[in-house]
Amino acid sequence: MKTIRILFRGARYTTSVVIKDASGNHFKTFGPQPLGGGSGYYIQDARDGVAAGVYTGTHQLTALDGGDGYTVTNKTFEWTGDMPDGDYSVQMYCGSHPTYYGAPTVVTIYDDNSSFEDPIAQVEGNGTAYDSTYHNLTMGGISILIDITYGGQLSGVRAFDHNDSVFCYIAEESEAPSVYFGTDLSDFASFEKKTIINESSQPMVLEGKPVSLSMKSDDGSIYLGTRSGKLYHVAYNAGSNCVAQELFSASGYVSGVHWDSYRSECLFEVGGVIRSVDLSGTVSVKHTLTAGSMVEDFKAAPSGVAIVFRKADFTFEVMFVEGANWASPKAPSQMIESVRAARDFEYNSDLDMWVAAAADGSTSATDLLL
Repeated sequence: MKTIRILFRGARYTTSVVIKDASGNHFKTFGPQPLGGGSGYYIQDARDGVAAGVYTGTHQLTALDGGDGYTVTNKTFEWTGDMPDGDYSVQMYCGSHPTYYGAPTVVTIYDDNSSFEDPIAQVEGNGTAYDSTYHNLTMGGISILIDITYGGQLSGVRAFDHNDSVFCYIAEESEAPSVYFGTDLSDFASFEKKTIINESSQPMVLEGKPVSLSMKSDDGSIYLGTRSGKLYHVAYNAGSNCVAQELFSASGYVSGVHWDSYRSECLFEVGGVIRSVDLSGTVSVKHTLTAGSMVEDFKAAPSGVAIVFRKADFTFEVMFVEGANWASPKAPSQMIESVRAARDFEYNSDLDMWVAAAADGSTSATDLLL
């Protein structure tokens, strides 16, 4: 099964998305209203070659975030059904809203094994008012489920992160972190256990059992937190040596390490105190949680940072920091109702959308958290 999620970024209600297969045959047509009747509302290809006003093989979409058949601008809709892998072409005829002219509609496709951050395919319109172009889209291949032990070649994995070209595992070996970088997730031969050196090119030991990891998307370097209260930065190097810096040390263990690319700082928490470290290595206190609390998850977006933390009584709570306003974080009561019980947040920068996951496995997609 595939899920086709459509963000009508600059669209009016008079819009349609048409998908054709590699042979040019019609696959599906989608719209926020029933695609019937009227003249000039929907592109001709939506009519499947039959008389105007009569549509076949079309689907009215269901809104995920409060939009309806008329309020579609910057709203997300989706459909779930069978869609074989292969080549497709997609037309996004959007009748752009004048306020949002130039903002392209985005079609994103997921399967049962893909996450909101890592769809299997995505295509954008060109942002014009009436985009009649067919844009190419390919869904390839067979989903590969990765054995993180690679047949027993790797054990003690405690954390994993990646960017578009570099993958990193942190393994616990002799109660200390070992850093493995690779370039092909399906082939353990591409991974190498790195020798850690300091800035003076001398051997360096990373202290404490590893607990949290975040990778910078631009250069593949990582921020690594340990149970002994250490926060390290390890630069990626294709060679055998990687240079590490100790950025912070305190009692307790470092949780929730997260690189915020929008504000160029790494967020982390130790002993209930949320801190950041910037590119110069300067550490700043951001916020102090209630006694006994610890961060479970940070997630950053241009609008701010979503945080899930566990309190001393083992209940969970969320808060949201608008921009860099850590002095006045938003409480659950100030956030939209559908995300107040979230246990995890994901943000998709291509769609400019949040997904909040609850403890029961349910999810809620939204463009705003407040």
